[in-house]
Amino acid sequence: MIIKNSSHQNLFLLFLFIVVSFTLTTTILENLPSDYGAYYAYGMFINEDYSLYNQAFDHKGPAYYYFIKLIGNLFGWGSYYLFLPFYFTVLLFLSSIFFFLKNFHKNRDKVFILSFAAIATLSFQSGNGSIVFFQISCILFHIGFLIKFIKLNIFYNYIFSIIFFWFAAFTRIDGLIFILLILFHIIFLTNDKKTRIFCIITTLTLGYLVYFLFSNYFNFNLNMFLNSNIFFNLIYPEKFSGGFLSHFHKPESIKIFFGSGIGILFIIILNQILSNKKFNNMKTYKKLEPKFVITFISSLFLIFIFLLPKTEQAHYVLNLQVGCLMLCSMMLGLVNIKKTILIPIFLVFVYGYLATTIFPAYKFFRDFGCLNTLTCKSLDDIKVTVRDSTNYDKVNIIYGNGWINILSNRSPSISILNWPVIDKDKIKKFYNLLNNFEEIIAKENQILWVEKSIFDKFKEKYNYLNINKLDTQGIYYKILIN
Repeated sequence: MIIKNSSHQNLFLLFLFIVVSFTLTTTILENLPSDYGAYYAYGMFINEDYSLYNQAFDHKGPAYYYFIKLIGNLFGWGSYYLFLPFYFTVLLFLSSIFFFLKNFHKNRDKVFILSFAAIATLSFQSGNGSIVFFQISCILFHIGFLIKFIKLNIFYNYIFSIIFFWFAAFTRIDGLIFILLILFHIIFLTNDKKTRIFCIITTLTLGYLVYFLFSNYFNFNLNMFLNSNIFFNLIYPEKFSGGFLSHFHKPESIKIFFGSGIGILFIIILNQILSNKKFNNMKTYKKLEPKFVITFISSLFLIFIFLLPKTEQAHYVLNLQVGCLMLCSMMLGLVNIKKTILIPIFLVFVYGYLATTIFPAYKFFRDFGCLNTLTCKSLDDIKVTVRDSTNYDKVNIIYGNGWINILSNRSPSISILNWPVIDKDKIKKFYNLLNNFEEIIAKENQILWVEKSIFDKFKEKYNYLNINKLDTQGIYYKILIN
């Protein structure tokens, strides 16, 4: 046994998750990520006059913005508070994996090694994965409560399961695929007619209530939601090149999958299953409990979500890792693995995570209050400087990634009104304008915040314009075109 007392082990893992969540959070202070900056900026500025999908456009659901709002309203906004939503997101993610694991394992050694595998999924991740962390957390709580409902037949477990399902679906629209899991449960795993009716009514009612909550809180209607989350996402992949095989060609993701140790653990346990004569008999699989079936289907859905985009980002691989971790948990419930084999994997888990976090964490404690990307000045000083220098009537932020909005206390200006949602030609043209600075962007008497990396290209292309550099803040230039 690693820790003899189960309650002591739970407390140790809780403490470990708190520390791990904090150390990963230091990475966003050492290198401010663009996606999380945009999520936080929208969450910070959304109100009655600046509504989601109308003034604040995104092709993600409202659930994560609601979570950010709750944390921000509770603790505060901007400055050093900006890391708190990410911290609680990571802590929620690790807690959801632990909650799921407890459905399969009473053996403390297995819970321990799988909990470290959960930490290993954070390897090579950054704040850009925040919304994926949140969605997977909701999915795992959904699956965990559904398994508890099947096992115990206590109705509040099903209610919690469906609430988390709808939160996952309203985080990113690809979470809707888990409606098939709910249908599978109702059709094949529910024999009682009254229970089926209860499940159907509960699923539909809670779906409406969650939508009602978000639409009223963020002041959007069904048409805005469908345009942004359904129709736009059907067109969005058109801007990426590559054919059908692009869904499967993801070499960097595979490196992360095996480099984190999850892929190694999965292959070892799978080999143990395949080499066990008992599992070569189909009768063995027919006797499996429903929780194994639910887990297997859910893991396939997560792997499908991983394969869905044509591009690859480090945070996309989280779906693959968690899907395979679920399969590992399921298979470890059927076989035992020698500790001598698990110890090297454990070391890989630890190495991958430390490689991601140890340097940012060291810098955080060495230069407390220093944000490297913003020239290591006090964040409060930067905030005042940027806000004071942004005193023009019209300010457009190009490639601001949310952070310059937070620092200047000005809301992002890109909305659904200038994101052409339906027309494919227009959407391609819009991306071209944003990325390459066509003349329509270079209007006279316009203030722009521009990333340094593209400022020179912009200036060379439009050498006939009078471009004055007004200010510099870290990776951004503030320019006036006249």
